[in-house]
Amino acid sequence: MSKVLDPCQQIERSIITKYRKTLWNPFIAAVKRCRLIAEGDRIAACISRGKGLHAHGKADAGALPPFRRAL
Repeated sequence: MSKVLDPCQQIERSIITKYRKTLWNPFIAAVKRCRLIAEGDRIAACISRGKGLHAHGKADAGALPPFRRAL
């Protein structure tokens, strides 16, 4: 019997499944090897579709400037 996942868990599972060899395994290995994450750390993640500018040179609506972070 399969566990029912909420939408966030479905997205996470999809990403892990699709990118397991190329991204996920090397990422997890680096996190463990370099001890990048400790218990109690807060983590923010972002996935970009890689299209910051349209063909006519204007930024996507709602896109943040390169060095500006949303808090």
